[in-house]
Amino acid sequence: MKKFLFVFLLLVGSTTLPLFLSWDASEQAADLLSAEPVTETPTETTAPELPPLTDIDGHWAQSSIQSLYEKGVASGYGDGSFGPNDPVTRAQIMKMALEAFGETDSTTTSSTFTDVALTDWAAPYISTGTAIGIVSGYDDGTFKPEKTVTRAEALKVILEAAGFTDLSDTTGNFTDIDSVRDWFAKYSAFAKKAGFVAGYSDGSFRGNQGITRAEVCVIIQKVVDYLGGQE
Repeated sequence: MKKFLFVFLLLVGSTTLPLFLSWDASEQAADLLSAEPVTETPTETTAPELPPLTDIDGHWAQSSIQSLYEKGVASGYGDGSFGPNDPVTRAQIMKMALEAFGETDSTTTSSTFTDVALTDWAAPYISTGTAIGIVSGYDDGTFKPEKTVTRAEALKVILEAAGFTDLSDTTGNFTDIDSVRDWFAKYSAFAKKAGFVAGYSDGSFRGNQGITRAEVCVIIQKVVDYLGGQE
């Protein structure tokens, strides 16, 4: 009897254990097949925060300056200031106008002007502006990038960079604009009607007067808003 019981237990043990192991392996295989694939969550990257401009708080053009600064259209100085009341140079107006309206070509390989080196920060803007015909140099082969621009010159560059290149109407102009003698009459007339420039309290535009960095920012922002409203 004892011998029979031992043989029975041995048979049960020899069949149960492999069956148990086989069931467990199949369950694990089923779990692996039904499990959802593990995917890596992409790491979000954020643009580096721009340092605040130290001299525009409370300025009448603050919102326009800040908006263009955040978009990379306008840049500050190395000391953290913007210089809103500083005059605008020919190099600066090219950069601001072309960056605002997406016309920049960074693949400049040659310089047309004797005073603009390929390594100059403004070289791509000057080259692009010359290529699309919104600016030209002087008879002596120079561009004079550090020369300040007038209100009329800045307005022409901004409008043509924005695509307003087929202007002709000079009616309804400012009081100091002569439609025949003033080359910028068509630009000032269009800008007045579109609300880009308001002029002075006496109704004048003063096209030959210098323009500040703040004034340029306000005009550019108004043109950007105008174009955005047409989309």
